[in-house]
Amino acid sequence: MINLFLHNEIYQFDKDDKKKKHPNIKTIRFNDLFLKNFKIKQPQKQQEKQQQQQQCQQLLEEETLDILNNLNLKDDCQPIKNLIFSSFVCDWNWFISQLDIQALNSNNVSIQMALNYNLSNGEIESSIFNNSKFQIANRYQKGITNSIPVKLIDESSNEVLLYFNLVYPRFKNGYGIIHSKIIIIEFDDFLRVIISSSNLTKSDWEVLGQTIFIVDLIRINGNENSELIEKDNNNNNNNNNNNNNNNNNNNNNNNNNSNFKSELIDLLNEMAFKNPIDSNSSIETYLNNFDFSICLDNNIHIISSIPNSNKNGLSKLKSIVQKFYKDNGHILEKKDNSFLLTYQSSAIGTTKMLWFEKFKKYLFPGVNDQDDNCQIKKKVNIIFPTLETINSISVNNQLRGLESITIRYHDNSDYFEKNNLLYDYYPINCNNNNNNDNDNNNNNNNNNNNNNNNNNNNNNNNNNEENLIIPLHSKIIILKDQNDIGWVYHGSHNLSEVSWNNNYETGVWFSLNTFKKLEGLNTPPQRFKYPSTKHCKYFNSSIGSPWKFKNHYKIIYSPQQSIQSPTIQENENDNEEDDEESLSYHWNQFKLENQKYFNKE
Repeated sequence: MINLFLHNEIYQFDKDDKKKKHPNIKTIRFNDLFLKNFKIKQPQKQQEKQQQQQQCQQLLEEETLDILNNLNLKDDCQPIKNLIFSSFVCDWNWFISQLDIQALNSNNVSIQMALNYNLSNGEIESSIFNNSKFQIANRYQKGITNSIPVKLIDESSNEVLLYFNLVYPRFKNGYGIIHSKIIIIEFDDFLRVIISSSNLTKSDWEVLGQTIFIVDLIRINGNENSELIEKDNNNNNNNNNNNNNNNNNNNNNNNNNSNFKSELIDLLNEMAFKNPIDSNSSIETYLNNFDFSICLDNNIHIISSIPNSNKNGLSKLKSIVQKFYKDNGHILEKKDNSFLLTYQSSAIGTTKMLWFEKFKKYLFPGVNDQDDNCQIKKKVNIIFPTLETINSISVNNQLRGLESITIRYHDNSDYFEKNNLLYDYYPINCNNNNNNDNDNNNNNNNNNNNNNNNNNNNNNNNNNEENLIIPLHSKIIILKDQNDIGWVYHGSHNLSEVSWNNNYETGVWFSLNTFKKLEGLNTPPQRFKYPSTKHCKYFNSSIGSPWKFKNHYKIIYSPQQSIQSPTIQENENDNEEDDEESLSYHWNQFKLENQKYFNKE
């Protein structure tokens, strides 16, 4: 089983939220990941929305599904053998509530967790060393500690709730962050690998827009194991031979690890995870127990950045996409072809022109577009919310507005804005026909001439798209030509040189042909307008500036309101206070770390 591109199920604050759901996307909940046969909420068919009776029936079915999903997942959960997590942060109270703690403890499940930490003292965002909820076996020693056994304690009963090992990936040069979002769940008969843009918080999984990749890898017996290892080795040898014969000056350091399995082995090794069955054996020995052929046969790759090493994500992405272009040479045959690169990011870092030009050169096909006879068009759309969009989100729902602090714009040079590359999520001001909007949207128009009956997300619906807007924490790259030939990346990489070079980051890559084969759609449906229209483009007006928290923070709170928690209206959950606290996790952490914003008159 494989799901190339899923979205998270968004928390329903009120009954109207049911009407605001995007009709075209598949969604999943966090706790469903631990079910052997989880259910994905399918997109509605367009014809079903034409009749009110069918709409009412669907709402009834969704409410029934909600009740079933909220039942004790322990009853449907196949025994879990081992767990591996990587996340920037973890909301411990919520995280524990999602797991069957009793079953994990009774089955002696190995749990390894890597979280971003302070390189000096080993602390993570939600402190464990000075917290009575945690019992630590030994103290962190800089440059020495690889992992620390931790017990999570119920303070009222002093009962051990959870045993886990906190893993410390190394930063050789003393900088970078752990930003990869990975979950690996070993069941009795298969291994589930999840790569997403979501941290281990309720806010990430239920307030912010995220994307999720899931693959289930079947457990294999000894004879099958040997055959599959030989197949993997043959594939690596073939790729190495191809790489040696093809442009040695590319100097791509990732060519030796050219399939999903070897890419996963490399990542887990670099992040200091151990074989959960036998710590004296390798991660490779552990993963040899599972069949990766579904990823190999569909040319699916893991794109990872390893800080302070020669394994940066951009070089890896370059090697994959350039091989894809070579294997699909017909893309380059048409001299009037056009390409659209769309990058939706929840954070934009300081951008140097030379780096971004290299970034584009790596990702676009290597066509000589300086040739006078070449009519190749290359266009870039950067998706990032405007000030007006965040204001609109905040007005409609205060908590979603507060959690928009996770969306960060750090580019003091305003490179993308000055070069007219920025596009909003949706065309909020559809009547604005600014003359500066010479968009040359040949890509978009040509795409619409193709058979896009399956691309429901590209239709211009008459419904109010503002109702679909939520703050997006996802990080997505889509590159395609006018014939829908191209590829998709999604994962943890934000749009910054630091993200692609200096952090632990992880995402997944696949071709649009693979997506169409497995999902029946030309491109993955998005929570933003795709392809972007001219009405999504930034303008030199009051709404034409990117959302910058430090400049615009007063939009989402006033000093008088800042000490209060946002109110969840019409919430039907029993534990309303806990939900409220977990749903505003990032906001609460921000308040603790940035008191200066809350002391202003």
